[in-house]
Amino acid sequence: MTNRLLDPAVRLLTLVGPGGTGKTRLALEAAGCLAAEFTSGIFVVDLAPLTDPGLVTSAIARVLGVREVVGQALLETAQNRLRDEHLLLVADNFEHLLDGASVIASLLLACPRFKVLATSRTPLGVYGEHQLHVPPLGLPDLRASDPNSQARAEAVRLFVDRASARLSNFRLDSANTRIVAEICVRLDGLPLAIELAAARVQVLPPRALLARLTDPLSVLTGGAQTVPTRHQTLRATLDWSYSLLGPAEQALLRRLAVFAGGWTLEAADVVCADDQGSPLNVLDSLEKLARASLVRVMETEPEARFQMLETVREYGREQLVAHGALDAARHRHATFFLALAERAEPELMGPDQLAWLDHLEREHDNLRAAMRWSVESGEVEMGLRIGGALWHFWQMHGHLTEGRLCLMELLELTPTGTSSMPRTSARTNALHAAGSLAWQQGDYASARSLYAESLGIARELEDRRGIAHALNSLGILASDQGDFPAARSLYAESLRIARELEDRREIALSLNNLGVVAQRQGDYAVARSLYEESLAIKRELGDRRGIAMSLGNLGIVTQRDGDYAGARSLYEESLAIQREMGDRRGIAHQLDSLGEVACLQGDYALANSCHKEGLAIVRELGVRRGIAYALEGLARVAATEGRAERALRLAGAAAGLRQAIGAPLPPEEQEQHQRTLQKAVWALGEQASKAAWGEGQTMPLDQALDEATAVELTVCQPWS
Repeated sequence: MTNRLLDPAVRLLTLVGPGGTGKTRLALEAAGCLAAEFTSGIFVVDLAPLTDPGLVTSAIARVLGVREVVGQALLETAQNRLRDEHLLLVADNFEHLLDGASVIASLLLACPRFKVLATSRTPLGVYGEHQLHVPPLGLPDLRASDPNSQARAEAVRLFVDRASARLSNFRLDSANTRIVAEICVRLDGLPLAIELAAARVQVLPPRALLARLTDPLSVLTGGAQTVPTRHQTLRATLDWSYSLLGPAEQALLRRLAVFAGGWTLEAADVVCADDQGSPLNVLDSLEKLARASLVRVMETEPEARFQMLETVREYGREQLVAHGALDAARHRHATFFLALAERAEPELMGPDQLAWLDHLEREHDNLRAAMRWSVESGEVEMGLRIGGALWHFWQMHGHLTEGRLCLMELLELTPTGTSSMPRTSARTNALHAAGSLAWQQGDYASARSLYAESLGIARELEDRRGIAHALNSLGILASDQGDFPAARSLYAESLRIARELEDRREIALSLNNLGVVAQRQGDYAVARSLYEESLAIKRELGDRRGIAMSLGNLGIVTQRDGDYAGARSLYEESLAIQREMGDRRGIAHQLDSLGEVACLQGDYALANSCHKEGLAIVRELGVRRGIAYALEGLARVAATEGRAERALRLAGAAAGLRQAIGAPLPPEEQEQHQRTLQKAVWALGEQASKAAWGEGQTMPLDQALDEATAVELTVCQPWS
C-alpha cells in the first residue's frame, strides 16, 4: 500500500471495507511508514464525529492549520495555502459524509503535490480515486490437523496478542488452539470482533467464549474507552453502518439475512419481495450495500453470487425480528429453495447433471436452512418434498449421514394442526430417499422398512411410478443379500410397470439391475446383453452417472470373461466420468474395480493405491458395504503379493463387517475371493490362518481401517 501512495499517478487512495476490519489502524500504520516521504508532513482528520457534510472543509482546514480569511471562502483559502505543499492527509471515517467528498476533489485539483489516504465503508466517488479493499484477517483452516498451522493464521495471532494483553499468562496450547481458531472463524476474521472477544478471556476461557458466540452481538462489548463509542461494541459499529443506509437498502439488508452461504440475484429478487409479493429494486439496492461494504460480490461462474459476513447477517436477522418479518421471509426463502430442489431433481439424471450438482453444492447451506425452517415451523410436507428431491445429490456428493438424519427427523414429525402422519406422495418419496441413503450406508434392516412403507403408500395412492421405484429398490436389497429369485421377481415387476408408463429412466434402471442378478449368478452373456441395453437408454437420456455405472458393470463381465485389458479400459472410462461429476461413492466403487483388475494384471502398486484411495472415501462417507469391498480388495492384493497374515486379517475384518450389516459376498465373487485367499492359507498353515482370520473378524472397525491404510515397509515376493 505504501508503494501505491508513492506512485505519482495515485493522488487519492481509499481503504474500503466493512466496519471492524481495521481500516483506521492500517491507514495510520501506512502513514507512519511514510513520514519521511512527505516534506510538508502528514495530517490526520477524524471525520467520525461530524454529522453535516458541509463541515468537512472546516475539519480539514483546522487539522492543516488553515485559518479563515475575511471575504474569502475557506476552501479557496485552503487551496491557496496548500498549493505548493507536499503533504499527505489521512481522512478517516468518510462513509457518512460522502456529499462532502467534493472538497477532496477540489483540493487535489488545485494542489498538485497534495495526496489523500481515506478510510470509508463506501468509496468516495471522486474522479481519479483508487480503491484498496481491506478484507478481514486471514482465517485458520479448521480442517488442518496441525495446530501450528492454525496458530500462524493472522486472525489467531491477533486474538493471542490481545488476549495476552488482558491476561498475561494466556498462551496457545494443544487444548485451546483449535477452540481459538473456531472463535476467529465464527467472527469472520474481523479485527474489531476478535479484539472484543479476546478482551473477554479475563472472565471467559476460550471454550466458554466460543459457546456464547451463538449471539456474538451481545457478547462482543467492552472495547477500549479511547476509541469512538461505535467501535466499543460490535453492535454499535453495525448500528452505525445501518443508520447510513436508505429505507430500501435497510429493508433489503434485513431480508437478505435469511440466506445462508450466499445468494444469487435471482434468489434475492424472489425472496426479498415485500409482504404483498412486490419486489424491491434489488439490483440497485444490492449495489449500494456492496458499496457500503455490507455485502460482498463473489467472483463465481456462471452467475454473480453475493455474501454477507456472518456478523452482518446476525445483525440483519435481529432487525428482521424487530420488524416482525422473520417468519414471512423464511417462508419465502424455503419456497424458493423447494422450487430449486424440485427443478434440479430430474436434471441430476440428465446431461447437465454436473452443473446441477455444483449448483446444489453452492446452495447447500440455503437448502439446509429451508429444511430446518420446515421442521421448526411444522411445514413438514415442504421439508419432505425438499429432502425427497435432494437424495441423489446427497448420495453423489457424500452427504449421506446428514441427508438421512434430516429426512428421518421430518418423517417422524406430524404437520402442524394434524394428529397423524400424512399419506402423501411427498412422504412416499422421502421414505424412498431415506431408504436409499440407509442402503448406501449398509443399514439393510432400516432400508427394507423404509422401502416397504414407501411401497405401501404408493399402492394406496395408485402411484405406479412410485410403486416401480420401490420395487426396484427392494430388489437391490434382495440381490445384495443373496436372494436372487426374489430380486429377479421384484425387478421384473418394476420393469413391466416402467414399460407400461414408458418411463425410460426406470426401464434402464431395471434392466441394469436384472443384469446384476445374472452376473452374480455367473450368466455373463445375459448380463452383458442387459447392461448394453441399459447403457443405450442412458446414452439417449444423457445420464452421465448412469452411463458410468453401466460402463463399470460391463467392465465386470469383461473381466470375468478374462479380458483384463478391456475391463481396465472400461473401468478407467467410468472412473473419469465419476471424477468429473464429483460422485464420491461412484469414484470409490470404480477404484475398487480398477484395483481388482490391476491386481490380476500384476500391477500391485496400482492395485494397492486404488483400494486405499477408495477406502479413504467410503470411510469418510460411512458406506459400510463399500468399506467391506475395499478391505477385501486389499486382502486379495496382500495374498497375491505374499503378505499372508495381513491378507487374512483384512479379509476377516471384511467378513465381520459383512456379517454385521447382513450383506454377504455374491456367490460368483465369493468363489474368486476364496481362491485368492487360499494362497495365504497355504503359506501360514491352517492353525495360524484361522487365528489371523479370527483376529481380523473381531477387530474394531477403526483398527482394521488403520491397519489397512498403514504404510508397509517390508517387500515380499508374490506367489506364482
